[in-house]
Amino acid sequence: MSNFSIKDPHIRSADEVVSQLQADSVHGLTSKEAESRLVDCGPNELPKPKKRSLILLFLSQFNNRLIYVLLVATVISFLSGQRNDAHGILLAVLINAVFGFWQEHKAEAAIEQLQAMIVLESTVLRDGTVHRLRSAEIVPGDILLLQEGDRIPADCRVVSLKDLRTDESALTGESGSVRKVTEVVEVGVGRSDMINMIWMGTSVVAGTARAVVTATGSRTAFGGIAVSLSAIMDEPSPLQKRIDQLGQKLGLASVILASIVFLFGCLSGFSFQEMFFFSVALVVSIIPEGLPAVLAVVLAIGIQRMAKRNAIIRHVPSVETLGVADVICTDKTGTLTENKMTVRQLYVDGRDWSVTGEGWKPEGAFMIDGRKVHPAELLTLNRLLKVAVTCNHASLTIKNERPDVIGDPTEAALVVMGAKAGFDRQDLLAEFDLVDEIPFS
Repeated sequence: MSNFSIKDPHIRSADEVVSQLQADSVHGLTSKEAESRLVDCGPNELPKPKKRSLILLFLSQFNNRLIYVLLVATVISFLSGQRNDAHGILLAVLINAVFGFWQEHKAEAAIEQLQAMIVLESTVLRDGTVHRLRSAEIVPGDILLLQEGDRIPADCRVVSLKDLRTDESALTGESGSVRKVTEVVEVGVGRSDMINMIWMGTSVVAGTARAVVTATGSRTAFGGIAVSLSAIMDEPSPLQKRIDQLGQKLGLASVILASIVFLFGCLSGFSFQEMFFFSVALVVSIIPEGLPAVLAVVLAIGIQRMAKRNAIIRHVPSVETLGVADVICTDKTGTLTENKMTVRQLYVDGRDWSVTGEGWKPEGAFMIDGRKVHPAELLTLNRLLKVAVTCNHASLTIKNERPDVIGDPTEAALVVMGAKAGFDRQDLLAEFDLVDEIPFS
């Protein structure tokens, strides 16, 4: 364990946490001290699963009972002189293994390329100046400067803030934002109630803050979950289980049948050698040597269909698992939904209005009684939209013709609604002066 760790930082004052971590909330750590802690604590990264070598990946394609039976049949055929049968079975097994190896290696390479493209950076205070550093270089005791849109790179104790709210849906599954405080939280509360802490994997949707890093990498709450998941053993897919059962039953049935035929043949006066070769031929004929190749082709079709829908299949049998799933238990926010809210209806001047459009795209119309109406035609609607856009912390930008928002999803929906009416938040802010702000709670 690192020497720079602190237990239950949420029950201690911010100053006490900073002191115990030998940090400085005003100037941050020195570069020399940060380098020393990086060596001591390791990079701020989640544990990566151990990568299989190419040899092990290839050999894993032979790991099922049907393949074992086919390999035994290959050896028996070869030793008994039936080399054509042996070559045919071996070719079918190798085709299956090569296909599985190629598909899984290609999938792992694609995932590695995607991960390499994602380089997260954070704003850190060091040597009294502000730096943009790779999140992997952050260490316990670092002072982070956070604002809207920032991803939280490590577990932190809030030191100071201004109307800070975070999106913790990735950690807790709750779609609503969480308002943070600097005060001490009582002992024994759950993680979702530690409102003076911010967690790795979450993001800032509103406000600003200065926070001290209390844990990095696998020592974070998110890291603990990742470690727990990595310890779970892979379950064989339904297809793998059925193939294993088939291989076991075929192997047992072929041996029993061949033994019976061999015994009756010998008792009937046939020679030992003649009955042995006949029994071996019987065993080989029972084994469906073409089955692995057929399965490989069928699964390949499924993988290609999934690829057209931008899904990467890492393990080939997973395609069949998806096909037999009856019930899927999953988190809602960010998985089944994108956490992109959209304003659908308005109630203005005693009348119901509907708003068209999807997601963050600033495209849509305001409808009443089935006809389009521009907001400028109704003073009250015009004022409502201006208020919704200006009393807001979210922002909407267009990057490479794709809309992107920073801030709380609910507030972002209001900004997008205003954009559909032609209101730009920055232009409106230039018209009005901010007098005071009373946070919603």
